[in-house]
Amino acid sequence: MPSVVTLRPSTIADAELIHAWRSEPSTSVYQPTLPLSLAEIRARLAARSVATASPGTVERQQWTIEAAEGPVGWISLSFTAEDRRHRKGSVGYTIGEQFRGRGYGTAALGALLPIAFGRDRFGLERLEAIAAVNNGASRRVLEANGFRFEGVLRGLLIINGVRVDHAIYGLLRTDWEETETP
Repeated sequence: MPSVVTLRPSTIADAELIHAWRSEPSTSVYQPTLPLSLAEIRARLAARSVATASPGTVERQQWTIEAAEGPVGWISLSFTAEDRRHRKGSVGYTIGEQFRGRGYGTAALGALLPIAFGRDRFGLERLEAIAAVNNGASRRVLEANGFRFEGVLRGLLIINGVRVDHAIYGLLRTDWEETETP
């Protein structure tokens, strides 16, 4: 049975959970997470709750993923002013270690797609995502949601002092609309 999740905007109240998930050793295996303090995470969440994108800046919307057992991770949608002009954005997600392997990432990304592509929401026409080439779990989440593998970006990010190749995936609104049931 598919996992059921809901997304709610992340708030300052989520800072401790997000800090804990960011601090898990397995999170830094595939993500170049900055070592942020709890206070820094609180400040970022506070700024996001009232920020609006201005030209040349990055806007990031973040949601906490809620399952029957409570919060299990987060998912985000990011775009620059240039991305907005081209109606595209990028997604990222993290599931807490103890909740992995239960389909929450797949369900959360599926729940984000109507928000990202919805004409009454962000109205994007393309979403992009990257995953470390050897991060099979994250790549399966993308593929299960219809994202298409578009290639490998060699040495894209430095993670734990090592330059890591990343697979890039894309999903067009038209592709997503074809899979949606009326």
